Amino acid sequence: MLIYIILAVILWLVLPIFINGRIKKKHDRKALIMLCRILAIAFIALGIYRELFI
Repeated sequence: MLIYIILAVILWLVLPIFINGRIKKKHDRKALIMLCRILAIAFIALGIYRELFI
């Protein structure tokens, strides 16, 4: 579960910082940041699911 939490924190906080400098269009940047947040939530949910049921 710890690995999922670490990956989620990296996706939620660190990756958007790198995205801001690389992508020029504002709408593309917002879309990728939202995708990172959705993936981070999915990793946290997967970690909780695996901890409780497996």
